[in-house]
Amino acid sequence: MLLATTDDRDPFTAAIAAAKRSHHADVAKWQEDLTVMTAELSAKFFGTRSVEMIRAGLAMAVKLLGMGLLEQTKGTPDVNAWVQALERLGLKGITAAAIERFKTVATLPESPVLEGLEETAPRTLRRLATSCADAKAAWQWLERHAATRREYLGTIRLAKWLLTQTPSGRVKANNLRHSDAGTDMLLADEVIDEIMANICGLPRPLDDMGLIEPCKVSAAKYREARAAYETLEARLDEGLKRALEFNGRTWFDRFVMEGKSGKAPTKKEKRSAVPVPIDIAPEAIQ
Repeated sequence: MLLATTDDRDPFTAAIAAAKRSHHADVAKWQEDLTVMTAELSAKFFGTRSVEMIRAGLAMAVKLLGMGLLEQTKGTPDVNAWVQALERLGLKGITAAAIERFKTVATLPESPVLEGLEETAPRTLRRLATSCADAKAAWQWLERHAATRREYLGTIRLAKWLLTQTPSGRVKANNLRHSDAGTDMLLADEVIDEIMANICGLPRPLDDMGLIEPCKVSAAKYREARAAYETLEARLDEGLKRALEFNGRTWFDRFVMEGKSGKAPTKKEKRSAVPVPIDIAPEAIQ
């Protein structure tokens, strides 16, 4: 019976060490499988089988296996559970779990554009994640990356819903159909801002980049805008409602203030219009 449940080492290294201490029957097989996996990764990702390339392949193998083990415990360090996962799945199964996670994340949008952006190859995400210092850092990077992409997906869903389910959105969609650019590389949050401003009957002061800024309106106009916003919000499912929020504030609270009409001095809190920086993992630049 294994007694250790936590270990500061890499998940795969910690699991093998615990299995050795308990004289686990599969340790030798796991080590042989690791040798084969290292050779395959070295040849596939690093080319020649020099000492340096073999070391690079081994480092990638250990990180991938560590990520697969962390996937089994949802990021919680648990050596006993990792050994049990190795028993159940073997190295191939653990690696497959990590690769499947990359595939899932790669299907999510890397930027909040409606159309025209190609998916990121899972292979690219794998190389970026394994450039992190260790398996734990790689797993955490991929989780943060996935969360950002899910936020983008929600923004795109909301923009498409507004374009088809609201009068202002249908006018916007018709204009886009008759424009040269169409919806290719059109930012979803800019579409949302424009349609929501129309729905709420708001003026649309623009900043130097052409983005809608917050505005102050009279008390009567504020009540009308609030009523229009709440009517629309009641039609949205929970996922679409979350897409209207940013940093814990609703679209209405970020853009509309009661007071004298005119442009507000506070700049809009704007979600990044730049694709997720997938080419820069936290430890990729040393």
